[in-house]
Amino acid sequence: MYIMNTLSILQIILSIILVGLILLQRPITDAGALGSSDAVGGHTKRGVEKTIHYITLTVAVAFAVSAAVPLLFK
Repeated sequence: MYIMNTLSILQIILSIILVGLILLQRPITDAGALGSSDAVGGHTKRGVEKTIHYITLTVAVAFAVSAAVPLLFK
């Protein structure tokens, strides 16, 4: 029972962190109504943006694993 409470708290914390990290990321397109050639695919992540992206992926995987653990040990 103690482990399930700990996992629930961990999932809440990870979900809050995940939402915050997703909101920090820049949208893929900034083109607006007219569009531009930059919005098609010429953007590469650099510096802080790349770091936030990798941290977001790591937190998302940790959240998925923490959600799957109770299913494996039922």
